[in-house]
Amino acid sequence: QLNVPAQRLSLRQSNVVGLPMFDWGKGAKAMDLFVLEIMGGISSGLHEQGYDLLVLQVPIDDLEWSRRTLESGRADGFVILSASCSPEQLDALVEADVPFVLWGAASPEHTYCSVTGDSLTGGRLATEHLLAAGRRRIALVGEAAHVLPPIGAQGLNMGLRDAADIADIVGKAIAAGDDPGASRVLDRYNWSRCADVTSRTFVIDLANRSLLSDFLPMQSLRAAGLHLLGSIGPLRRIAMREGLAPSWRSKRRSSHSGERQPSGL
Repeated sequence: QLNVPAQRLSLRQSNVVGLPMFDWGKGAKAMDLFVLEIMGGISSGLHEQGYDLLVLQVPIDDLEWSRRTLESGRADGFVILSASCSPEQLDALVEADVPFVLWGAASPEHTYCSVTGDSLTGGRLATEHLLAAGRRRIALVGEAAHVLPPIGAQGLNMGLRDAADIADIVGKAIAAGDDPGASRVLDRYNWSRCADVTSRTFVIDLANRSLLSDFLPMQSLRAAGLHLLGSIGPLRRIAMREGLAPSWRSKRRSSHSGERQPSGL
């Protein structure tokens, strides 16, 4: 009978891929839903190829972890999430010629393999399919409606707000006897989401660019911000609350309660 572990040991092959979770020194924390979903997808894909997934806890300033892991035979290579990885970590992986794939946005001059989701193209293809089928009453909700790097599950949070807004607008249209798929109702939904999508996209894009930047002052500013969020409880709670539901949305809803929104942009 074949001894699979012994065979892997003799071949110096573990059939395991490592997924490092970089610790930025902010203490214990729960993984967000986005990371858990990505982990599940990676694990399922690896299983189909006969590989297992190993989750590794790695201090962000440890640049030798990949070498040690490979030499110990615990993993054959790694999948790196760009949202939690630093430029120094990526440079160390490239310099050491470590086998890895980056999931997420990569720097323009990168020489390594990277994979990312394309929600914009997915939304366009879905819309083209609906239009070809003769559908004209179309509303984009969730990741198809906005493209964000995988930072802090903001794409998921914005998708939930998309769903809440369109449910509210369609509900009011039906209550008023309007056609919920009419252009003026869809325009109302478009108008209601503009400020949230535009402002959040700008902030997340700025955060993602700071992650990929080699500019030292930018890295220092980002590190200082993360340190403040990790060490000051009230500030961290405010950031989490604003990430889930911006406070200005509730204020705007209160001030416009009972008013009819513009029918177009």
